[in-house]
Amino acid sequence: GEGGAARGALLESLERSVKAAGVWHEKLVATRVELDTAKADLSREHAARSHAEQEGRAAHQERDDARAERDAARGALAKARAGEDASLSARAAGQEVAQAEQFVRQASQEKRAQELQSRAGASEA
Repeated sequence: GEGGAARGALLESLERSVKAAGVWHEKLVATRVELDTAKADLSREHAARSHAEQEGRAAHQERDDARAERDAARGALAKARAGEDASLSARAAGQEVAQAEQFVRQASQEKRAQELQSRAGASEA
């Protein structure tokens, strides 16, 4: 009768709804899997990026350290050169002093020689 037909139609409608719900459930599960995969990819990318940033900072620090070492070496070299210059100029000054002392000795010897000559000349006269 009519009741049986109505019930049959209702059952068909329910089955369609259940099937549709099943399809939606599968879609949701697939979407969830995609989201989890995307999340894992993102966290991997983030880890890789922060690792790269760390390495970048380390390289930066190494470069700064190398620069500091280079500057210190340059400073030491400049000091050494300045020291060489100072010792060279000290040596030069020492030589000049020695020459001056020699001139003084020569001059005083010449003066003494003149005095002796003038005395000798006075005694001759």
